[in-house]
Amino acid sequence: MKHVNFKSALLTLATSALLISCGGGGSSSGGHGGGGGGCYSNCGPSEDWRSSSYITVNQFVDALNDVDGAVDYGNYDDISFAVKYTDETVRGEGFFVYFDSEFGEYIAVDIDYLRTIEYWDYYSSNTGLADTFRDIQDDDEFMTGLIGDGDGLDYEIVDYFDTDFYTGEDFYIGFDSNELYEDEVEVTDTSLAVANEQEKELYKKASSYSVAFKIPMDKALSLASLEKELKKMAASAQNGELSEDDTNAMVANFEHFTGVSMEEFNQAKEDGTLRDTLVEEVKANIGTESSDFEDQILSQVFDI
Repeated sequence: MKHVNFKSALLTLATSALLISCGGGGSSSGGHGGGGGGCYSNCGPSEDWRSSSYITVNQFVDALNDVDGAVDYGNYDDISFAVKYTDETVRGEGFFVYFDSEFGEYIAVDIDYLRTIEYWDYYSSNTGLADTFRDIQDDDEFMTGLIGDGDGLDYEIVDYFDTDFYTGEDFYIGFDSNELYEDEVEVTDTSLAVANEQEKELYKKASSYSVAFKIPMDKALSLASLEKELKKMAASAQNGELSEDDTNAMVANFEHFTGVSMEEFNQAKEDGTLRDTLVEEVKANIGTESSDFEDQILSQVFDI
């Protein structure tokens, strides 16, 4: 079996995500204007810019379900529901986390931000706010391909990060802000704190790969882990060559990540037709159609 050449992979993999422009943007509200008139007696409420200044977390989530027409059939993702309330995250007093059934994502949002959103209606209503928030999400997804304001200041997608071994509490991390959404303020175990910080850095890098190469988060984590392991092995390499054990370990990790064997990979390097087939197979296994992934990872990093 040929040994895979990973010598140029480190620099390429570490900089590939930075070569992709991944600009984000958030929603912004334009100037408000409104007119009215023509009623001089027995006038009912008129349309105007309204807000829901006192909405609670549960009221907001219930309003989303009303707007979506969501019905709980007993499945986990039938309806939106609160996951962490505002007193259960150290991100800030106003932030809470909920599962959004419309997008199938966990979302962190600042309740104070929601209370400032304005909508054109006859009355203040929770469904009016929820309907407008859905419009904001749709606009953000149209503009950037992702729901979220682009920097996580008001709302963002979050992903599962870890579970506290002792309390069973799930932690989440912001896709844009890289902020942790957890209940525990302090970590007293120094080694655990260092491990958590390293894990956070790994997740941050994986997030950049996920966006840059349009690959699922689990595969992005595998790619970031692959890089991390390669760096450790390179540090102990002799004359730039990995040991046989390290090489075998890297091949196993590579095959797990791509879903193809090293034998198939090496054959495809010698045959253009096989290469095209293998590239499509790898992209299908990973779950991406991105040409950036093919050009920057498969071609430059893995040399195919």
